[in-house]
Amino acid sequence: MGLRLVTGYAGRAHISSADVGSYNIATLGDGNYVLNKGSKFEAYYAAANVLRIKDGDLIFQGRHIRQKENSTEDIPIANGKVGMFRNDLIVIKYPIYSTAQG
Repeated sequence: MGLRLVTGYAGRAHISSADVGSYNIATLGDGNYVLNKGSKFEAYYAAANVLRIKDGDLIFQGRHIRQKENSTEDIPIANGKVGMFRNDLIVIKYPIYSTAQG
């Protein structure tokens, strides 16, 4: 049987990130969401070439990701070229790690 206890006492460590991700998707849906907490990743230019991102929490592919409350992350932005237009993207990349041996 594939049924197993997740959030109850099992006498040993047994909850995986897949368990929590599955719960988040079942509860919140399978989209990607910025949660209503903190500064919600508000971004602004701290200098001509520095984008500053404030704290926040989000659900991304069922995983809870957060930036510590009252903290910021500075992202350097390279100079553009005169007469050229560009679009810069700030993204979150979630690498998939395999625990399989092989």
